[in-house]
Amino acid sequence: MTAETKLELGLKNSVADIRQFTGNVRQGDQPAGNFDVSGRFDLTNQVGQLALKLTDLNQNALRPFVEPALGDKTLASVSIHASSTARYDAKGESSLKADLQVTNLVVNDPSGKLPKTLLAAGLQLDASLLKQRLDLRQAQITLAPTDRARNQMQPRRQSRYGQIKRHHGQFETHRRVAGRDAVLRLVHGQKPAGATPAGKAPAPAPAPSPPQPEAEPPAVNLPLQNFVFDANVGVFTCANSPSPISLPPPRWTGAR
Repeated sequence: MTAETKLELGLKNSVADIRQFTGNVRQGDQPAGNFDVSGRFDLTNQVGQLALKLTDLNQNALRPFVEPALGDKTLASVSIHASSTARYDAKGESSLKADLQVTNLVVNDPSGKLPKTLLAAGLQLDASLLKQRLDLRQAQITLAPTDRARNQMQPRRQSRYGQIKRHHGQFETHRRVAGRDAVLRLVHGQKPAGATPAGKAPAPAPAPSPPQPEAEPPAVNLPLQNFVFDANVGVFTCANSPSPISLPPPRWTGAR
């Protein structure tokens, strides 16, 4: 793998500048993606910012790293676009914003267990840290939408880290519409429950195992104090369900 890069740095009055750091990545004679980095850091005040942009980081760049873990499978195609900005302030607020999009993901499987359809996923992140308080304003995770589900999850969290090693905070998850089948296809390559190949009869159900006596698990002490967890799943769809299932928003509050 090779990269053609351009780099321009500067240092003046204790301020270091990355004016330009760009590159075109290639695998052999095949394009593999582009990157662009810029930033500035004040060595005296310990304040700086950094911006990173990836454009069409594709299968040519990722195959040498991911295929050893895929076994007999091969990475056919993928395209990654990302942009992020980060700010660091040793005495004030530090923040991170990022937008990551993965599209055209296809993994070839000789056994035929993985689907050949194009898969996609996205992540939008907006977080800040100020005086031991983490504020996760946005962390939206998006999977490929279907005709039955938008497949988006949006957690929001506020936490304070103290010297007593317990976290105070609040965590909310709002999922507009969730499709189970999209999650299975993306993570495990599984087909929807109940799906049977054409011309084949469904396999008989295995014999039920004898019931085992239930035992209460040992207590688990979590590092949480005055922590609120609020989850709201609006609609959950399944392949064998005639209609979407609406769920009431549960709420759990714990204090120690």
